[in-house]
Amino acid sequence: MSTFPPPPPTAARSPLARVRLDDLAPFDGASTPAYARAVDAVAASLTRHGAAAVELPAADAAVVRCALESARGFFRARPGLYVYRAGRALDDGELSPACMSDAFRCLGKAARAALCAIARNLRLRSDAFSHLLDDNPLPLDEVSASELMVSFSHGHPQSSQPGTYGGPQVCNPNGHWYPADVGSSPDVLLLLTGRALSHVTAGLQLNSQYRITNNGNRASLMFRLMPRANAILDCSPISAAGHCIPQIHRPISASQFMDDLRAEENVYHHLEAPPESQGNFVNEPSLRSVLSDPLSGAFLEDAMVLSCGHSFGGLMLKKVLEMARCSICNGEVDEASLFPNLALRAVATVMKMEDDRRLFHNAALRKRRKEVTEHMDAQRRNGSSKDSIELGLDAESPRAFKGVQYPFVAGERVVIMLHGNAFFGDSYYQEMVGNKRTPDKFVGKEAVVTSQCLNGWYLVKAVDSGESIRLQYRSLRKAGELKEVFKRVDGKAAVAAQPSSEEERTKALQALLSCPTSSIHTEKPPKDILQVQNMFPLPIDDKLLPGVYLCGYNSQDSFGATSYLVIHPQGNILIDSPRYTQKLANNIEKLGGARYMFLTHIDDVADHRKWAERLKCERIIHSEDMAEATADVEWKLEGNGPWNIGTDFELIHTPGHTPGSVCLYYKSLKVLFTGDHVAKSEESDDLILFLMYNRQPVSLQLESIRKLLEVEFEWLLPGHGYRIKYKDVQAKNAAMETLIANYTN
Repeated sequence: MSTFPPPPPTAARSPLARVRLDDLAPFDGASTPAYARAVDAVAASLTRHGAAAVELPAADAAVVRCALESARGFFRARPGLYVYRAGRALDDGELSPACMSDAFRCLGKAARAALCAIARNLRLRSDAFSHLLDDNPLPLDEVSASELMVSFSHGHPQSSQPGTYGGPQVCNPNGHWYPADVGSSPDVLLLLTGRALSHVTAGLQLNSQYRITNNGNRASLMFRLMPRANAILDCSPISAAGHCIPQIHRPISASQFMDDLRAEENVYHHLEAPPESQGNFVNEPSLRSVLSDPLSGAFLEDAMVLSCGHSFGGLMLKKVLEMARCSICNGEVDEASLFPNLALRAVATVMKMEDDRRLFHNAALRKRRKEVTEHMDAQRRNGSSKDSIELGLDAESPRAFKGVQYPFVAGERVVIMLHGNAFFGDSYYQEMVGNKRTPDKFVGKEAVVTSQCLNGWYLVKAVDSGESIRLQYRSLRKAGELKEVFKRVDGKAAVAAQPSSEEERTKALQALLSCPTSSIHTEKPPKDILQVQNMFPLPIDDKLLPGVYLCGYNSQDSFGATSYLVIHPQGNILIDSPRYTQKLANNIEKLGGARYMFLTHIDDVADHRKWAERLKCERIIHSEDMAEATADVEWKLEGNGPWNIGTDFELIHTPGHTPGSVCLYYKSLKVLFTGDHVAKSEESDDLILFLMYNRQPVSLQLESIRKLLEVEFEWLLPGHGYRIKYKDVQAKNAAMETLIANYTN
């Protein structure tokens, strides 16, 4: 937990949740809505961003401010680091910054409150981890395991440029680094979690990854809430709460754990650059950023030089004058000592003139293109033939060039044409090949037209990657509605129509890869099959179901059951076993692999051993569905549950199809993965049961379905058949009640 001085006004808004310590602190009596909201906000921020912000009350903020100022005074001569431990006596001649004991108490109180909130979010007692910590207050003659690190570093000349600002950066679960103290002040603490907490929570609470960059002219306090040396770090509270415990989280003494951790850090720092070079690297700024006001974006045509040597203009100059202090070096500013930076003004003026010229030229082109399009449309309305349309952009007459076509308008969705041989023997693709120079990564992708260019060319932006490319109209076609390529005849798959667009072709190839019996095939080996293979696992819906993927490669050993992959910060989950292929395994590993493999029931285990060996994942199945094929599964669920995987997933025992059938409920997205427990009818919107394959009475399965009336899901993702999105929970319950009525009568 650390606190830092406020950033310059140019800093962006922090994504972290900000919670008041008064709302987060534990107390006697009934829980309040404010406390529940604070616990949820901290947990959500730690899960999504790897950190959270805690606001101190005024009295504690004053203590922290005093400690920061004392650090500046203590390390005035040179940068340094001081480690304070409560209860440790000072050696002869040893000096300490002021306010350390008070700051230790304030930050320790905040850290313990945050730990209680994390425990509460994991459905534990608030004091579940208190036995690992020092007693508070400390007994006489005992030194605290926790420590307060006080540091101050002076500014570096190479980092004193406009717009540069360092401080702590945190890596979120997606691997992106972001500035974490943006908008903070001495009354706001940055909450980070460590490796010891990750161990005792069995990885449910991931440890934060952070770094310090451009740490010039900064005083900081970092409080580390540490376990006692003789404490045993185990997962017994997590296990007692019903969470699954991976085997790697074995009990270990805190002293050994910390020794191992320090050894890892020593190896890491030995391999990395020396400490004095870390955190001071500054990316080379662009010429435009140097010549522009960081607040308004205007060119620095009014640039002024301060007495310290730094230059400002525009709104930033106004801010600096209001503060009477340079935002880069913190030096005092005397308005009378300012003088114009003529060199910077001259370069900024030239840059602005060049921008104006470019904008004028682009505006003229846009106007000419509009005239061309209007003239072309008028000729078409008048019945002119294609050969009679002669248009141009850069000549005096709009009839200079022949055959220039603009069949698309800005904002229209198009498909980038493929190049290659026909698919399924369809000659359509031999005629509509497109541009041979189109990079393979764009072929078949859906894009949006952003602007028209010369001679029938367009600038388009790929929908999936956001990359832009310039293509001629022949390489584009309108994105239309898909027709049904396949249908079922007498219960078997059949080709209804040949695909007539790249999107339909892609869907057909995806179906080919998912078919467990290979009953769908092509006349010739498709040359773009590798491109389609790279699409799996396939996102189901990036907006409504972020992180939920369809694995494809349905296995005949699982009777063609559908497998899913869920990406989650607490560990990815592979739901039922797809057919094992090297390509799919590589693609799953690119998404972070899988920490768990949840098997809904015994019928859909397929290649689970191969996946467990490749992904090193922990397999989960109910003990009632144990067989020789699943004898080596790591986690065997006992009893009627429910059980939890992390804080976001609940396992619900639903016997009926098999004795050990279990559904997985993804709480935050309101999704239920049902396996073979229930599915959607092909003829109607009703739900059905696979009675001819059931191993238990239908009455028992209907009792299991009644359990689901209490589960607030809106998505139903079955092992067979169509996925269902209900309007709301009430609509889901109505469908469930109809199912019960249909099979009761």
